[in-house]
Amino acid sequence: WQVWGLSSVFTYPTHRGSGFGGQVVAAATRHIRQQPDADLALLFCGDRVKSLYLRHGWQDLPRVNVRYGDGRTFNDGHVLTLFVSGRAAAHDFAAEPLDVGPNTW
Repeated sequence: WQVWGLSSVFTYPTHRGSGFGGQVVAAATRHIRQQPDADLALLFCGDRVKSLYLRHGWQDLPRVNVRYGDGRTFNDGHVLTLFVSGRAAAHDFAAEPLDVGPNTW
């Protein structure tokens, strides 16, 4: 799989709700979708910002088992994905663990 990622979108508290984070997520999402070799993108987030990504076409994968490092499982929030290729959209990522390497990012 050719996997992209989105991480560390941050808006200072005094500017939250102004749309700046949404602009960053929209631009990053467009960029990922334009990559000819991309299959999907992943991100991890908490409840507070989940709706931001969902509004931009990302999907929650509540049943996916993301493993990293020495077999540890990510369980600290939501795993969201952006399906870019038809092959990735058709794949059942909940059917087997998704190993992402030594770190989640």
